[in-house]
Amino acid sequence: MEREIGEEKAIAIRKYQGLITLTKEEAKEILVTIWPGAKGPELYKAMSICTQYGLNPLMKHLYMIPFKEGGTDKVNLVCVLGIGANRLIASRKHQYSYIDDTPRMMTEEEEVRRYGEADKAKLHGITKLKDIKTGAEASGYGEWPRGKEPYGTDKGNSKANMVFIRSERQALDKLYPADMPSSDIPVVDENYIEGEGHVIEEKSGEIPQPEAGKENIKQPVQETTGQEQTKVETKPKRDSSTIKTTTDLYKACHADFGLQPADTMKELNIKAWSELTKPPADCYREIASTRR
Repeated sequence: MEREIGEEKAIAIRKYQGLITLTKEEAKEILVTIWPGAKGPELYKAMSICTQYGLNPLMKHLYMIPFKEGGTDKVNLVCVLGIGANRLIASRKHQYSYIDDTPRMMTEEEEVRRYGEADKAKLHGITKLKDIKTGAEASGYGEWPRGKEPYGTDKGNSKANMVFIRSERQALDKLYPADMPSSDIPVVDENYIEGEGHVIEEKSGEIPQPEAGKENIKQPVQETTGQEQTKVETKPKRDSSTIKTTTDLYKACHADFGLQPADTMKELNIKAWSELTKPPADCYREIASTRR
């Protein structure tokens, strides 16, 4: 790390090495030290994930990966999770095992049963997990273009590995939906990205794109310098009176502040949407007021 960010910066954040309980301010200090270009909704998302799930970027749990906007030379940093972080989160509360000789490539028969046909252009894999205590099972599926080499092949990465980590992440999401981070946060194999800083093309398929309707809206960012701690400020242009349901609320908070539904509930000090006692519009204004 000293080679990548300099000895002085490495020493400044060394005190956080090994911690699994970080405040948002501590998480931010680590993130902006390692990735100085981190800002806006993606930075806030990374800070929230660290505090909510007990993750630490210094322990290879989470990364800010540079990627290009399609058709431009503009590079942004996007928050991604290492597959090891997903396993860690699941194993803190549960014991599970891999069954049916998975992860493995899907057979043609399985592809036809799952997708209706066998795709000659993509590799498909499957991971099956079983909760040891409850006996519950879940299957996850992953894919990768046959004609594309993934990043890190010189270090041992492979198309099969990309397929497997994607299928495993989906299986974990299905088996423990209440415990895992949102599935629209990309997952990577941390063994092949540390210290590289390569730029990923947005349409390359290496980083899954957000689902339709879940794209982050880029907001203006103001930063202060000097002795004062850096403050990220977002100014969403949204009429709160249009937020009439809890669905409207968490979609607006995701778009304007990078919050996942679980993060939004945490901001409102509730554990379920049924506990909401105020109108969604008032809740939105309350969250927005803390970011101005």
